[in-house]
Amino acid sequence: MRHQRAYFKWLVSNFCKDPDEMDFPYSCLVEQMYRKDYYFVIMNDENRAEDGTYLRWMYRTNHDGAVPEGPCSFLEFVIGVAIRLSEMLAEGAAIHPRYYFWELVSRLRLTDYTDERYGEEATMFVVDAIMTDFMDRKYGYDGCGGLFPLRRPRKNQTKQEVWYQLNGYLLENPEFFEVKV
Repeated sequence: MRHQRAYFKWLVSNFCKDPDEMDFPYSCLVEQMYRKDYYFVIMNDENRAEDGTYLRWMYRTNHDGAVPEGPCSFLEFVIGVAIRLSEMLAEGAAIHPRYYFWELVSRLRLTDYTDERYGEEATMFVVDAIMTDFMDRKYGYDGCGGLFPLRRPRKNQTKQEVWYQLNGYLLENPEFFEVKV
């Protein structure tokens, strides 16, 4: 368990927390995202889960110690998508996956839940419901409430795998390629 804690700390320090940030106000949120199993209801979204569990291999290549077994965590899933975005969009620019991670987390409206908010009794339940609703595809036909909302969807986004949602979003929002951090 202690070694798995080292893996979690590695995820946070490499993909969530800015190294220059003295105070990290999202410790409770990322911990809850890590403890939540990611599951998928659309065929081929297992590929996004594999992107998340690939992080375990990345960790193992440079560190001794155990990594979790079993399903991808919600945190690993979001980091995996953020890495994919970084690889697709950076084109040589130094845009760290951390930027895309927080962009995705904010689209789920999870950035509202700082450590201070975790002092409120209902916060854990609300955050859990947001993650569950996302995985159960309880968001709009246009993707609103998910990761990649569209202005003019051609198909019901709740029936599209995350990869196709992402690509549809990028086609509709070419300015996203011009992100400057």
